[in-house]
Amino acid sequence: MICIWTTETKYANEIFEILNAKGKQLSSVDLIKNNIFKILDKEIPDDPQIKWKKTKNILNYENGRIDFSTFFRQYWLSKYKKVTYDNLYDDFMKKIPQDKENYRKFVNDLYEESKIYMKIVNPKRTDYDNRKEYYYLVESLNNVNNVFGITQTRIAYMALFKAKERNVITSKQFKKTVQFIEDFHFAYNAVCALRANAFESIYSQFAIALNAAEEGNKAEEAIEYLHKRLISIFPSYEVFEERFIKIRYSKKFLNTNLVAKYIVNKIDKYYANREIVRDDGSIEHILGETSSKEYSLNVGNLILLEIDINGDSENFDFVEKKKHYSKSKYNEVEEFLKKYESEEDWGAEQIIKRSKELANFIYKKNKNYSV
Repeated sequence: MICIWTTETKYANEIFEILNAKGKQLSSVDLIKNNIFKILDKEIPDDPQIKWKKTKNILNYENGRIDFSTFFRQYWLSKYKKVTYDNLYDDFMKKIPQDKENYRKFVNDLYEESKIYMKIVNPKRTDYDNRKEYYYLVESLNNVNNVFGITQTRIAYMALFKAKERNVITSKQFKKTVQFIEDFHFAYNAVCALRANAFESIYSQFAIALNAAEEGNKAEEAIEYLHKRLISIFPSYEVFEERFIKIRYSKKFLNTNLVAKYIVNKIDKYYANREIVRDDGSIEHILGETSSKEYSLNVGNLILLEIDINGDSENFDFVEKKKHYSKSKYNEVEEFLKKYESEEDWGAEQIIKRSKELANFIYKKNKNYSV
């Protein structure tokens, strides 16, 4: 092992770059950092190196850690251009002028964007002082992150947050776009499990256009572009229904029920005109799960009930269950009882029929969403 020691940061960065050229290639972000601090001197009190470290620290949170390279690339795609990890360094050298002022601005911007990024990745109501008008946002971001498992949306979200902050879009535009993104990925990924290779380009082009918008008209054009691009790849109803009616829910396997649970709550929100999931709701198997019938787990056999009513109606036959359901104050339950008032049995035929009806209902709500 050979140790090379210097007290001058700029000489250390030069050696680092030379050694990288001679040996194993380092990451693009390491090379970018090295280039920045080869030019930037240490400054008090606004030391760029401390700001860089703070940015990394922000990406650590109670539930995990975001890799700095992942954040950096999504930041770059949102601001400048869609590039691969390997091409980040070359694109950085072309886009950012190599002088102290521009490098200082870049490090500061990276730091500010990391705070927005973590509001997207790890959303909490406390981020908005527990204001109710933002409950929908926290719930929507959590759905996309944790239920659907989609990360490319962060590129678009960063631009949306900044546009709202700059007042080039209204709160209404912000909200509708966030909800539309959620609805799209529910259909495309959560239900249909289609390939997601096109999203980076779409979200990058949208984000760059929105970040460049200095007035409302340009911002509106960017939002319309996003809407048209996503609608153009929205799954057909035939594909959606085929996948939807196969969705299952079992109380025995809660960790595999995220999509089914999301669907039941989403339908209830539509009927009740709610923005967030109820606190007192519980998923009911209309035909009891203990019946050992395979179709009892089907999404068409599920409905949201108050927790106490759900418990009271457990293990009864359909006629008896309806008596308990009549105590519910949920709009969907009321509609369900009207529709099946004369039915005395609930089996495979009714469950499959209802699952298709729910597929049609929720598909139209999603695709006809207007921004």
